[in-house]
Amino acid sequence: HAQFVDAHTLQIGGNRVTANKILIAVGGTAVKPNLSGSEQAITTRELLELPDRPDHLVIVGSNHIAVKSAGMMNALVPK
Repeated sequence: HAQFVDAHTLQIGGNRVTANKILIAVGGTAVKPNLSGSEQAITTRELLELPDRPDHLVIVGSNHIAVKSAGMMNALVPK
């Protein structure tokens, strides 16, 4: 947990951190679309927890997470 001391300073425990810009990244929750078959879908987090690389994969989405996931899975394909 942290709290702002001023516009450029955070108090984190017993430490103060100062920066010109501070980005607050609150995270999010994956949302599966309400489509037939979506009960078979997995989230990116679940993809990263798989014990083995899937033989076939479809990534639905076009944001930075989808593109990064596609590149990562492609890099794992044996050459």
